[in-house]
Amino acid sequence: MAARAALVLAVAGFTVFIMWQLVLRKELPNTTTPQSAVSSTTPTAVPPQDGVPPPVGGVAVPLTDQQEMIAARESARAPFYNMLVNQSNGDVLDAEVDPAQPANLIVHMAVSSPQQASEVISQLIVPYAEQYGFNHALIYAPQDAGGGGHYRLAEEVDHPAQEAWQTFIK
Repeated sequence: MAARAALVLAVAGFTVFIMWQLVLRKELPNTTTPQSAVSSTTPTAVPPQDGVPPPVGGVAVPLTDQQEMIAARESARAPFYNMLVNQSNGDVLDAEVDPAQPANLIVHMAVSSPQQASEVISQLIVPYAEQYGFNHALIYAPQDAGGGGHYRLAEEVDHPAQEAWQTFIK
């Protein structure tokens, strides 16, 4: 029972994390309908049929086993992402998993300083990344002045099995 409650909390945490990421990265499209396009005969709410009221807040579509596994993994990784941002003295904008490679960490730096990236790698990524299931990290830095908010791959860190972390400066 406790395991099921923990799984439900993990899924909820992952859902909040994903929605937060979507809101930060994209503006949501304007889906409001102009008032002139709304018919005066359109009901504002669906009336209950056969005396059964609609559920309050709706009912979420159940997740597949794979979606539940991903949600649980990302919920467990959330403290690591937060630590990277909070303990980097403003050098890290965000951290997330590479959707194509779940063992890859993606970090977006606020500055393009190689020294700051090296400090984040040595002090925050190398000591903790493996504990959170990462064996590779991609560090993106803002392009030089006039980059228009675009990022470039600045450094890459790899942790081959049974070997020390290796940093590759791009």
